[in-house]
Amino acid sequence: MYVFDLKVGYSCNNDCIHCIIALNRDEIIKVGKTCDRTFEECEEELKKAYCQRISQGESYSKVVLTGGEVTIRKDLFQLCDSVMEKGFTYIDMQTNGRVLADFHLTKRLVENYPIAFGIALHGSNADIHDRVTRRKGSFAETVQGLRNIADCCGNIMGKVVISKENYSFLLDTVKLFHRLQAKYVNIAFPHSSIGDPRFADYVPKYSEIQPFILEVLEYAKSEHLPLQLECVPFCFLEDYEEFTEYSDLFWNKKKKIYGSPIQSATIDWQKRRLEIKDKAKVCENCFFNQLCEGVWKEYIFYYGENEFTAVTDLGRFTKVLSKMEKLHKFEPQKKAEGENLDDCRA
Repeated sequence: MYVFDLKVGYSCNNDCIHCIIALNRDEIIKVGKTCDRTFEECEEELKKAYCQRISQGESYSKVVLTGGEVTIRKDLFQLCDSVMEKGFTYIDMQTNGRVLADFHLTKRLVENYPIAFGIALHGSNADIHDRVTRRKGSFAETVQGLRNIADCCGNIMGKVVISKENYSFLLDTVKLFHRLQAKYVNIAFPHSSIGDPRFADYVPKYSEIQPFILEVLEYAKSEHLPLQLECVPFCFLEDYEEFTEYSDLFWNKKKKIYGSPIQSATIDWQKRRLEIKDKAKVCENCFFNQLCEGVWKEYIFYYGENEFTAVTDLGRFTKVLSKMEKLHKFEPQKKAEGENLDDCRA
């Protein structure tokens, strides 16, 4: 499978406390460059991705339209047309969902494109979510966008970025996604950078979030809700290890993911991701060491290694491997990621 992550620009109608894009955007603006691609520049990136996909012999493919915020662009539909004209299988649109509060716009997207919406919702109510986005009224618009997608029989993939503001309310947020008909939920540990002056203001410790993560995973398991954790190591997930993204990454090594950051050359995300992660010394003795990618480098830089433990119980390790192998034989996420998108539109 070939995946191309097209960053259309860094402009956004939210200003989330955890957003690493904001750092990149400010640096680009500081040196006098533009932080948004023109349509012609996006088109050129898609052409290069098309040629790369063909040269690799990949027929099943998707384009991730992301930013910034892709839906605020006036050429949104033109971009979607361009993706499909290049022969890509489907579109994954990563968005905060606020513009999708416009029912007619949402209906047009759902009816005209094989598309899955990755909607970012960072709290179960306006007080929490709007505090994270720093935009009053954003919660109401995002929730209306989610309702509009569901009313149009569209595909919803929920996204929550953990922060100090919202981690104790994760279960309520996941339950809200579930009620709003999300077919899959991704919970991501925040990615910052070394030198980010905001780091301690919004990045929690793994030991702090662990009990709240585990209660979410118990809910997901009991409700059969597909859910995945991003950048949460195995050692914090006893009895729930199959929910980590590292399980999926290990069994899907043939997936090819490329990205095109603004003012930068195309990168191989499978390689780049490993370059910006780190592990504790104790990880060398862990049975999961070959499966686990570790954590973002800045986490160990600022918070140290004391929280991490090596899993040395062979019984636990083999039990987890067995569970993960069974799960990946069925690949339950494919539908949520864009296959069979017409199941309720016939």
